[in-house]
Amino acid sequence: PGSGGYWYEEAAGVLYITADAVYHQGNDSTVTCQWQFDLSSGAVTIVYGAIGLTTEVGDKVVGFKPGGPVADMGGIDFASDLPYALSASDVPAPPLGLAAAPPPVSTAAGGTTVAYTITAIPEAAPASGIFLGGLIVSVAGDPVGTDLGFLGAAGCRLYVGALDLVLVDPAQWSSPMQSLTFAVPAGVPAGESYYGQAFALTVPGLANAFGGVTSNGIESLISDH
Repeated sequence: PGSGGYWYEEAAGVLYITADAVYHQGNDSTVTCQWQFDLSSGAVTIVYGAIGLTTEVGDKVVGFKPGGPVADMGGIDFASDLPYALSASDVPAPPLGLAAAPPPVSTAAGGTTVAYTITAIPEAAPASGIFLGGLIVSVAGDPVGTDLGFLGAAGCRLYVGALDLVLVDPAQWSSPMQSLTFAVPAGVPAGESYYGQAFALTVPGLANAFGGVTSNGIESLISDH
């Protein structure tokens, strides 16, 4: 109660979304906020009127957060530091990721071919245009993950119990997103599991002293249908 509505307008290549007269908890004042999306450059500008102090909610957070991790740029004094601009270089690179589809099925007649997609592979060396990604498949898993600090890759964990099968495709090493396939054999009993994890290699000292990063791990449970 006490707040206005949301308004939408697109003009001269800019999309405006306005929250009109947003009611302040803690006092009877309102403030109007507007998001301005430049549809050609992708720049986002957030503007707002005077924000009064409140007794119940003293701190205000104004901003936009994309999915994934973002950099903490520290505190900003609204009285002296505005306007304040962030660029793509202020956002850390996303971590190496791994996804798999379809679910693995094994019958007496045959098995599923599962596609593993590796994303956000870091460049092997700056400006090289080479992305050295690969996939480890193992019948053993390590759910807790073994920290690879002893190799110089602290913070990277190994979620497979052994390097039973290592898959790479040099034809895809020009892309930071790669797809590798694993053919589930026929005749594997339903309920059996196997494990997958991606890795990427860089020059030592770029990602870490070892020169490599690991992705999340995937446990695949085999069914018969």
